[in-house]
Formats: sequence, structure tokens, C-alpha cells
Amino acid sequence: MKRKITASLLVAVILIFSAETRLISYAADSSEESIVSRVTEFIAVYNTLYNGDAWTDRFPEARKAGTVSVNGTECYVMDYNKVLDYMKTVFTDDTAEDMLHRNRNGFIYADGKMYLIDAYVAVQTPKILFGDSEKLTSDAYSLSIDGDTATMKLTFTIPSNVFDENSEKTVHKDASLTFRMVNGNWRISGGTMIDILYKDHKVLKYDPQNPPTGSSFPSAFAVTAAAVSIIIPLLRKKRKNPA
Repeated sequence: MKRKITASLLVAVILIFSAETRLISYAADSSEESIVSRVTEFIAVYNTLYNGDAWTDRFPEARKAGTVSVNGTECYVMDYNKVLDYMKTVFTDDTAEDMLHRNRNGFIYADGKMYLIDAYVAVQTPKILFGDSEKLTSDAYSLSIDGDTATMKLTFTIPSNVFDENSEKTVHKDASLTFRMVNGNWRISGGTMIDILYKDHKVLKYDPQNPPTGSSFPSAFAVTAAAVSIIIPLLRKKRKNPA
């Protein structure tokens, strides 16, 4: 009888251990999957530097309201808090705010409001590749998770004319991204990949306690003139505002 009980206990312990192992493995896989998703979303945010329409696709109410003239530049009025809330699903709070206050990112801040410049899109958005794929696959990165922080090391390729307009080559970049767990979700906190891709889009000075203000930002004309130097206006039909 005692042997049967001992055998039963042993089987139970094995089953419990196996279940815990599966749970730990699942949790690790879930964390990795979530982190990879953040990288994909980060690339989508980077692409908005070349295609501002992505913002009005995400926030169609801005397009529906139509454009207004800001110092002679046609712009969409954006809801700063909504855009920031979205950015905070990708980045930690301080990084999210910095990303919205970079020069030549398509946004204008004036009269206490946030505007998105209309009518400028790049001829072609630079294609970031991980190996031969636009998708970040497991063989393209290494990931280290330590509690509520993580570091990813990866190599990506990008057309070098993003950094040098006279070059037509593709360049390989070794980079990193750092992550922090925020309320149970992984968020990007920094890394050299941001520094590389946003090399020419420095963070402007701003007051986090009093975000959109015209006092600490270049004028609409200055931002537009700078934007023209790196993006090409396309003649395109205006979208009809949705009903």
C-alpha cells in the first residue's frame, strides 16, 4: 500500500513539475513574442517620418475634420493626448514623449495645439530588412531578459541614402534596443537602433508638464522648409473626407 502511495506521489510531483516547466516556458515565449511585436510597431512609427498619412490612417477623425492653415501650411489638427497614449503602447513614457518632439517628424506645435503637416510624403519609405526579410525572425536577433528589463541585439540593413543622399548602397547596422516592463507590458526604453534611425531627428527642447506650445518649437515655416530638404512633395489627389 505504501509503495502505491509513494508511486502516486512521485507521478503527481512529475506532473506538477512538467506543468510548471510548461508555464515558465510559455511565459518566456510570451515575453519574447511581445518584445518582437514592440520592434515591429517601432518600425511602423519610424516609417511615419516618410509617410505622414500613416498618422491619419490611425486617427481618421483628424482627416475627417479636414485641414487648417498654420502660417500658410496646410495641416491636420491632432489630439496630442491620443497620439501620446498610442506612443506609450510602444515606448516607455519618457521615450514616447521624446519621440513626439523630434525635429522634422511631420508635427508642428503652435498655439498650444499639435498639427500634422499635410501633402508631403516620401517617394519611397526606406525598407528596413532583418536578413532578407522585413519581419524580425528569431535568427536575426539575440534577446536577454533580466526581470523587468530586456536587451535585444540585432543587425538590420537599410539603404544608405537615408544617411547620405548621394549613396545608393545598402548598409548593415549592428544595433540594440532596450525594454522595460510597464504595468505588465514590455515597452521600448531606448537603444542604439533609435539613435541610428533618428540621427537627423534630434529631440527638441520641451516642457513635459506643458507639452504643445509654440514658444519652444521652430515655426511652421522653418519645420516645413527643413522637411522639404529630406522629403519630396508628391502631386496626389486629395482624399475625400469620409462621410
